[in-house]
Amino acid sequence: VSLRREIGQRARQHIASAAILGNSGRQHVQFLSKNRKHPRAAKPALAPPHARARAALDRVQTARAHRTADGGWVYLEAVATNMLDTPSVNGIVFNVRDITERKRMDDALRLSEERYRTLIEAIPYGIQEMDTKGNILFVNPAHTRMYGYSLEEIQGLTVFDLIPDEERREWVRNKLEALVSQYSAMDTIIDKNITKDGRLFWVQLDAIYKRDIHGIP
Repeated sequence: VSLRREIGQRARQHIASAAILGNSGRQHVQFLSKNRKHPRAAKPALAPPHARARAALDRVQTARAHRTADGGWVYLEAVATNMLDTPSVNGIVFNVRDITERKRMDDALRLSEERYRTLIEAIPYGIQEMDTKGNILFVNPAHTRMYGYSLEEIQGLTVFDLIPDEERREWVRNKLEALVSQYSAMDTIIDKNITKDGRLFWVQLDAIYKRDIHGIP
């Protein structure tokens, strides 16, 4: 918890808040928060939270990096509450929480997702995701090149639209129903498919179940 009466200057600091940044409460009173901005932090589009709170906003939330006393960086989430009209307070009250670990986990997840997306987009083999009814939910760029459909077009199709023969469509439909009901092993399938312009070509299909957080398909 932090109390500010002048813009950028702390008038009072809770010991837990001071401990996050590694300074004493007395040191914090004399320290302007603008000196603690991370050098790679994006320039805020809005005024600082204490200024916004003074501008008649009752409650403002923000999160950014701050420098610690030992030269490191922590990410803090702060909620500024305008209590200027409360005589016993007469200031902007900040409730501050250390979210450094959460930020690191978010960054690691984002990096992992970027790597996964790069791999999916660069791989030369077609990748397709469908639901239990055969509706196509996602394909990668290689898949669109193979079948001639755009991403928007193919996401409105089913896997059965890519099979030229009605007898084979029925076989795939029954196979899909069995897989959904029994969660049986998925065999490699070699079959003919059809492109948007009507060209027939052979494909090898290898499939896996998409599982939830409990490991259930």
